[in-house]
Amino acid sequence: MPILPLIHNARRLKVDNNGGAWCPKHMVSRGLKEYLQIDLLKMHVITAIKTQGRFGKGQGREYTEAYALEYWRPGFTKWKRWKNTRDNEILSGNINTYSEVEQALQPIIFASKIRIYPYSLYDRTVCLRAEIIGCEWDEGLLSYSIPKGVIRGVEVDLSDRTYDGEEEGDRLVRGLGQLVDGQKGADNFRIDIHGYGKVEASSGSRLQIENPVGQRMEQVDLYVCGPLDVICSWMQYDSKPLKRWTEMGPGCRGGPDRQ
Repeated sequence: MPILPLIHNARRLKVDNNGGAWCPKHMVSRGLKEYLQIDLLKMHVITAIKTQGRFGKGQGREYTEAYALEYWRPGFTKWKRWKNTRDNEILSGNINTYSEVEQALQPIIFASKIRIYPYSLYDRTVCLRAEIIGCEWDEGLLSYSIPKGVIRGVEVDLSDRTYDGEEEGDRLVRGLGQLVDGQKGADNFRIDIHGYGKVEASSGSRLQIENPVGQRMEQVDLYVCGPLDVICSWMQYDSKPLKRWTEMGPGCRGGPDRQ
C-alpha cells in the first residue's frame, strides 16, 4: 500500500513509467482493503479526483471501475470515509485503460492525506493512476463547533449535512462542513440552486424568542460578530413567513429586518 507525497508524479495521469500504474498485490472486491495513500504534506481543499487505468505502452489491461475515498487531517483520531450529499460512498471510475475520468467531489474534502480504495462488485485485478485536484487550505481553520441545525418536517432541513465531525449532545464538534465550503444557498432556502437537493446549501439553528404577554413585535435586530454572511428567516409557528430575510455582511453590525 504505497504512500506518495504530493510532489511524487510517478503515478500521475498520462505517465507510463514503472509498469504504468499502481496495482494492488491482491485482487479487489467490495472489501476495501487495498488503497493508494497520497500525503499532501499540508492541509488542502480537494475538489475532484481524476483516475486512469494502466496503459503500459499498450500492453495494460487493468483499470478501476469504482473506488471509495478516506481522508485525514490534523485533529482527527481516525480516518474518515467520504460520502456525497446523498450518502453514497462509491465513485465511478474507468471503463478502459486510457481514458481519464474526473469526479467532482460534493462535498469537497479538507485533508492533508487521502486514500483511494479500488472497489468492485466481484473479484478482479485492477490498476490505477490518479490525480488530486484542489489547492492549499490557507485559512488556518481546522474545525468549528455549532449547535445541530433545525429540522422541520420533510421540507426544511437546516442541519449541516456535510459536517464531518462528531455529535456531542445537541452540538456538532471537531469537524468542518457547510460553513466553509464556499457555497452560498439561495435566499429562499427551499430552492435547490445547486442540484444537490433542497436546503443542502444552507445550514442553521433556531433562535427562539418568548413573548409571554402577547405583545406585537414589529422589529427584531440581530447582531453578528465575525466575517460571516448570515441569512435569517423569521417564521411563525404555522411556518408562514412574516418578515422573511435579514442579510448582514462581515464585522460586528446589526439592523432591522428588510422587507
